[in-house]
Amino acid sequence: MSTKRRIINRGKPGRITPEIVDAWKRADFHALHMLLRLRPRNASPLPKEIAGPLGCSLDDLPIDLDDPNRDEALPRVVAIQQELLRIVGWPDCRHVYEENLADAENGLRGVASALSICPPANTAPVLISRAAART
Repeated sequence: MSTKRRIINRGKPGRITPEIVDAWKRADFHALHMLLRLRPRNASPLPKEIAGPLGCSLDDLPIDLDDPNRDEALPRVVAIQQELLRIVGWPDCRHVYEENLADAENGLRGVASALSICPPANTAPVLISRAAART
């Protein structure tokens, strides 16, 4: 008896859908990963200027085949990035920059409060010799 297997339609690979374009325009890192079926360790198609070290650029190619930590999906991700840049243009990343700026300012506030607990480095305690103290 033969069995007929159900063919699961997962969409054509490499196809840029409106959902992917929308996530690109919003610079939504997580939505792009889900829609493109990328693994968590794969680079994002967002440019490095937006996603930091999690993003990709043309400078990352070619990949070193001897490196055990290489990202096998990197050529595909860079190709998707170049296609999205050609079709849609640069993503709207103002909110990402604002979040990064707020995080950096909060980090600086923490450093400033930690430094206010410690005395400044150039104010060492003054040691007066006994002979100078008598005069």
